[in-house]
Parts: sequence; structure tokens; C-alpha cells
Amino acid sequence: MISLELSSIQQKDTERAWLARAMADYEAARVVEVVPISRSLFNPTPFNSESIQSTSVRFDCPADGTPSPAPKRNAAIKVANKARKKAFEDGIAAKLVAYLDVGLVEAAKALGVSQHRLSRIASENKMVFARSHEAERALDAKLAPQVREMCNQGMGQVEIAEALGVRRGRIRRISTDYKIRFGTRTKIEDELAIVAKIKALLPSGCTRRNAAEQIGITQKVLSRIVDQYAIDFPLRTTKPRKG
Repeated sequence: MISLELSSIQQKDTERAWLARAMADYEAARVVEVVPISRSLFNPTPFNSESIQSTSVRFDCPADGTPSPAPKRNAAIKVANKARKKAFEDGIAAKLVAYLDVGLVEAAKALGVSQHRLSRIASENKMVFARSHEAERALDAKLAPQVREMCNQGMGQVEIAEALGVRRGRIRRISTDYKIRFGTRTKIEDELAIVAKIKALLPSGCTRRNAAEQIGITQKVLSRIVDQYAIDFPLRTTKPRKG
């Protein structure tokens, strides 16, 4: 009776002989045989009912048996890509000067690049963005005259936001900070008629109270319209004294 240890040694000898033949075939013809998937190298029983047919694959390697090195990327392509990237970022840097006062977030949206990349470009070109709060307020101040003009033309907040390419929340904040009052188109037309009447009364030198009485509105409404439409109507008129 053959012991288990001797049986194991004999099995290993068989495997070693098979591997030696496979290596000899590979070194001679550079051909590797792909064996079926099974539980073990010499057990034909498929694993999980899966098996593939034995095939031979020829490898393109040198005669000495050393594997071929991986193909290197063309150096000219790397140089061209690097030059193209530099030209693109130089163009962004040239445009970036005009967006430093609006902050990183708004600049990235306007220029169509990521905030990370834009921050790196600014750092490499020694540019500094305005702080977030200051940038937001500076942009609000820049947009306020346009928002006021569009509001006076009867445009709503949504229309103005779409026309200026900003969020509606910004238009709402600007209208609050700069006392711009939105209303329906009919109400705007009525206010424009009041504006015309106020301007017609300016040469007469009447007070705001008298103007409100003549037009038929309250002094509060008149003051709001004067502020909203930037009418030069002083709080008190200076009339020459008699005698």
C-alpha cells in the first residue's frame, strides 16, 4: 500500500514534469496552452459547470524569452497636449482679470472651468479673488441700475434674472437693498403716469405735499416713486422771501 505522503510526492512529480514541458514549449515556440477551468490542474471536473476549450496563444516577445516592454506614448503627442493646455489656460488667465471682483464661484461659471482649475490658474498668475461677501455686494451694486431700469420698463424678477443670467434670489436681494419695487404691468404703467405728472410739477417749485395733493396720492407713495425712479425732487423747496 502506497502511503499518502508517497502518493503526494508522485503527484507533484507529474505536475512538475508537465510544467517543465510547458516551459520548454514556451521557450521554443513562445506558445502558452490555456487549459480548461477546473477544480485543479489535473482534475477534468469543471468548476461551477464552467469550462473553456484548450487553446494556444502565441506571444510576440524576443527570442531570448524576455517580455516586450510596454509601448511608450509618443513624446510628440505629450508635447502637443502640454502646449495646447498651456495656451488654453493662458487664455483663461487673460480673461480672468475682469472677473476677480465677482469672486471665484461666479468667475468659474462665467468662464466655463472648474473652481479648482481656476483657483490654480489664479495662483500661478499671482491673482487674488475678492472675498465672497465683498464680491457678492460688488456685483449687486453693478447690477442694481440695470435691474431698476428693467423694472421701470415693466419686467418682472424672473424676466430680469434670465436677461442678466443670474439667480432670481439675487434680483430679490437687489430689489430689497436698493428699494426697487416690483409690481404688475398695469401697476407699472400707472406709476409711469404718476412719474410724468411729478416731473411736470417740478418747475412750479411746489412742495412734495402739494404735489401729492394735486396728483391725488399720499406723500408716502410720492416719496417711494421719487426714490425708485430717481427723480430730483428736494424734500423742501427754496422760495425767495417777499419784501
